[in-house]
Amino acid sequence: MRILLLNVNTNATITARLAEAARRAASADTVIEATQPTWGVSSVEGVYDAYISVAAGLDRVHQLLGRSSVPLPDTGYEQLLECAPGHVPARSALWDALIWGGFGDPGADAFGELLAIPAFDLATAAAREAAGRRYVILTTVGSMRPLIVSVLASAGVAAGCVGIADLGASVTSVGGLPESELIAALAHLAVATPSGKDAECFLLGSAALAGLAPPLAAALGRPVIDGAQAAVRLAEAGASTIDLGTHRFPAVKARPGWPVSAPPIGLRPLLR
Repeated sequence: MRILLLNVNTNATITARLAEAARRAASADTVIEATQPTWGVSSVEGVYDAYISVAAGLDRVHQLLGRSSVPLPDTGYEQLLECAPGHVPARSALWDALIWGGFGDPGADAFGELLAIPAFDLATAAAREAAGRRYVILTTVGSMRPLIVSVLASAGVAAGCVGIADLGASVTSVGGLPESELIAALAHLAVATPSGKDAECFLLGSAALAGLAPPLAAALGRPVIDGAQAAVRLAEAGASTIDLGTHRFPAVKARPGWPVSAPPIGLRPLLR
């Protein structure tokens, strides 16, 4: 299985952290291809950032499609190229699943529509793994709360959430803390939040926290779920986020200026 792990921000350190956590959860024959947008935002900390990152992420996927040596299906693709250069839907020829590497970030469904493969975001994946248990989300900044609530509600997995607690620190600053200091801060946050005592498990509510589930679980004495790892497990189990029987690629139409990056070089030979 090949999984594209796409960070929502341009921070290479967080991309590496996500990739390491995902690979720990992956089977031996699963390949995790980790990347991040070439433009966008250094961290997503609100609605404005989130929608910039979706566009940047989709643009990154177009770049990857253009560089691939794997032939893509040819039915209707010449028409798409003539109508909107660079707008090239693919199927699961390159990847079997995609992980949109943000917690509470919208947009996973856009990648699923473009690629016709399951696309998981960290929040939904973690909440699905926590199903049937009361959980508290531990995140970085309070400004992400509305987005987290919206994504969970939209996916129908919000029922078990009994609280969201934040460190009150930026994604960038959290990502730069020593692991021991970060674990101590998260453990204190989990215990201090009123809903923490009722939680049966905790969810790591930011890509900047990826990989910290084992030491934090040991400190709290309760399960901690890492969204990147949960998404890998869902993908490997064959979970789906789209109905391939009714799936439709994005409509053929002019999209001036899209993708933002130059139209993929050498694309036409791939289509023949």
